[in-house]
Amino acid sequence: MKNIQYLEIKKITSFLIISFFLVLAFGSSDDDEESVNTEVEISIPLPSEQANFSAIIDSMYNVYTVQPNELKKSSVKKARNSLFEEIKFNRKVTNWIGKLDRMSTSSSGNASINIKLIGSRAEVHTLGDIELNSDLFNDIASLSEGDTIVISGSFIREYSEYLYESSVTESGSMSNPEFYFKFKSIEKFVPSSGQIVPDSQ
Repeated sequence: MKNIQYLEIKKITSFLIISFFLVLAFGSSDDDEESVNTEVEISIPLPSEQANFSAIIDSMYNVYTVQPNELKKSSVKKARNSLFEEIKFNRKVTNWIGKLDRMSTSSSGNASINIKLIGSRAEVHTLGDIELNSDLFNDIASLSEGDTIVISGSFIREYSEYLYESSVTESGSMSNPEFYFKFKSIEKFVPSSGQIVPDSQ
């Protein structure tokens, strides 16, 4: 994999940048509540875009939970959408790491899958079925639920949203966002010596 950095370093850097933005945009909370720590200590190197993506989701969720009313919470969700655009990854994903959470087939035999991204509360899943006996279908058929996998492809854009998210409620879209995704490739992740594969959040 190219241009990858360890999640511990990248997420800390991203968190500081995002925190500065949030203080300017929303101010600090008057409550003395202890902030939720969603940092994940792992040794798997992640692509920098994946680390940034996860840092945005975690940081904005923490800010969302302390807002005093629904109007301010909605503003936080809108701000998160803007931050996704700031990553400048054009919704394209290369060699992101996740765990295969679910896979199923339709009545026609086509496949659908759901992936939990490593180091994140986010998930990605198919917008439409993956055609029976296609190369991608056969690659998925060789996997098992729970496998750590490497994916490439692209997020889907919605009219007013930079990334198409499918949660029924706004709170769900912040706590455990589920994004539609067009898969280009998927393969089993093989860790190098000494690397640890953690559970997803």
